[in-house]
Amino acid sequence: KRMEGYKVPQVFLLRHSQTEWSKVGKHTGHTDIPLTEHGEKKIKESAAGIREAMDLETLAKVYVSPLQRAKRTLELIDLPKSIKVEENREVIEWDYGDYEGLLREEILEKNKGWNIWNDGCENGEKPGDVVKRIDCLIDKIIEIQKKGVEEKKKCDVLVVAHGHILKCFVARWLKKDLNFGSAFTLSEAGFSSLSFEHHSFSEPVVKFWNLTP
Repeated sequence: KRMEGYKVPQVFLLRHSQTEWSKVGKHTGHTDIPLTEHGEKKIKESAAGIREAMDLETLAKVYVSPLQRAKRTLELIDLPKSIKVEENREVIEWDYGDYEGLLREEILEKNKGWNIWNDGCENGEKPGDVVKRIDCLIDKIIEIQKKGVEEKKKCDVLVVAHGHILKCFVARWLKKDLNFGSAFTLSEAGFSSLSFEHHSFSEPVVKFWNLTP
């Protein structure tokens, strides 16, 4: 389906800012830890630029992970209260199970040759589990955007979440296997945009990726 004569919708992705665990590379799944002081400062400094890049006149909805590091990041970019925000567990971080709180090197000591994209996590989520929830959310977002284009209403969406799950999101947005996400790096407070080429919903693209303060 084409969207001639209309601003092409975008999906913005924002990874939470720094935590004590992200600072050292620990796998932080569902452990609910706060931003560091530096993390708060970092996102405050980039807030105005993020707001400007999104064009708030066309931003219809925000999906945010229920974990405090994501919610606080969203709070600190200071969006207008009129924009609808939904806490959504479909964008909570990958459940790392037995690997929660471990460095990659520590996981490899336990499980030589481990690759999260192929193997998932012991007593946590497998790749197929993640695909199901990310695909479900993408379907919801596409529906919002198709309706917005038809009705000529604002329909951009912001997703505020976590490193691994947002790399999964871009892979599935591009209609690739989940492990395609491993080709993307995503920094603390990294800001990205996904959209469509040639005014066509059948041609998803990355508009920009991992802009950082």
